[in-house]
Amino acid sequence: MTKTIGVCIGAVGNVQYPLFLEAARVLGLVSPQVDIEYITVRFIREKLEGSFEILIDYLLAKDIHFFITHPHQGMMNDWDMSIVESQLWRLRDHQGYPTGNSLKCPIFLQNNFEYLHLLEHVSCVIPTLHVPLKQDDHFVNLEDQLR
Repeated sequence: MTKTIGVCIGAVGNVQYPLFLEAARVLGLVSPQVDIEYITVRFIREKLEGSFEILIDYLLAKDIHFFITHPHQGMMNDWDMSIVESQLWRLRDHQGYPTGNSLKCPIFLQNNFEYLHLLEHVSCVIPTLHVPLKQDDHFVNLEDQLR
C-alpha cells in the first residue's frame, strides 16, 4: 500500500526544499511505496481556492504532513492568522511535522512579539511594546493605541 505525504514548501525556491529531498532519500522515503506531494503557494491559490481550511483538509487526507516553511508563507495578506492557528490545530494528532503543541510554536507561526516575549529575560533583547494594528479586520488608529 502506498503512503502519501503532503509537504508544504511555500515558494518554489524554498531553501529547505533540497534539504528535505535529501533527508527523504536518506530515510528511504523516495520509493514506489511513498507518494510525496510538494505543495506550493501557487498550488494553494490555483487548486485549493487559496483557502487555509481546504489546505488543512488536503493534508489530513494524506498519511503524513510536513511544513518546511512558515504556514502563511506567501499568503500573509490573504489569511487571517487567528484562522491559520485554529486550522493548524486540526493537525495536532495527525502524523507529521509539526504536531501537538509544536503547532503553537511562535517561531513556526512567525509571531515575533511572542518569541521576543519568551526571551525577555535575555539581556541583549531590546524591550518591545506590542501594538495591535488590526481589530476586527480593520486597521486601528495608532495614535489612540499609543496613548
